[in-house]
Amino acid sequence: MPIHFGKRTLFLFTNAFAAMLVCVYLLVWLLGGKSTTATITKPHAPQLNIAYRVDGVQYQTIHMRNDVDYGKTKVAIRYLRWRPQSSRVISFLGLAAEPLGWWGIYLTASAMLLLSNNTVFSKGTRFTLQRKFPYLSMDEFFPAAGASRRKSANPFRRNRSATNNRIDRGHLS
Repeated sequence: MPIHFGKRTLFLFTNAFAAMLVCVYLLVWLLGGKSTTATITKPHAPQLNIAYRVDGVQYQTIHMRNDVDYGKTKVAIRYLRWRPQSSRVISFLGLAAEPLGWWGIYLTASAMLLLSNNTVFSKGTRFTLQRKFPYLSMDEFFPAAGASRRKSANPFRRNRSATNNRIDRGHLS
């Protein structure tokens, strides 16, 4: 059974899905293991070279200095329990800035494409989601030249005024 929806609905659903992915990403890192590590770096270096131990195995990674003061010699990190060699510095920039930045780019691009009248998706574009190929298809409606804005607002809505005019003139077809 195909589902039909417009540009605004596609914008809301895709961005809600992207927000859900960002939340799952953050949840995975926040539920991961936590460790305090020693920095093995020069005091004013732009990167942190850190070493930490998980279950008796020593790991060494390089991170950007995300909100970490230059004088600190110990840094708190989070690592994935199933992949301890992947780690993030515990700070807003270390955990959340990258996924929020990518979502911000997607939000801006999808808003410009789906919420404004443009040549990529015309005003009456309708999307169809279905179980068979093509899974997502698009139908465009181009209003006739000189058509009023009110009549072309929803091309899939039945024109009731035309039906009423035929009945008033005595035509019942």
